[in-house]
Amino acid sequence: MHISDTSVKVEKTDKFASTKVGDDVIIFDDVKGEYLGLGETGSAIYDLVNEPIRISSIIEQLAQSYDVGQEELEA
Repeated sequence: MHISDTSVKVEKTDKFASTKVGDDVIIFDDVKGEYLGLGETGSAIYDLVNEPIRISSIIEQLAQSYDVGQEELEA
């Protein structure tokens, strides 16, 4: 999936409960009764969206943390 507008701001919603388990994050949707597990990269992104943040900033921070080109992250 290509991200077409990286200037968009995103943030966590309070609709879901979440907890850290080691390096992972577990998110619970109590309306659907479903769990979602995030691994290392997903957890890193989830941590970044505590406050409104531009997608471009997330990409920049992930590029630095994982030593990956921004173009590769956007692809």
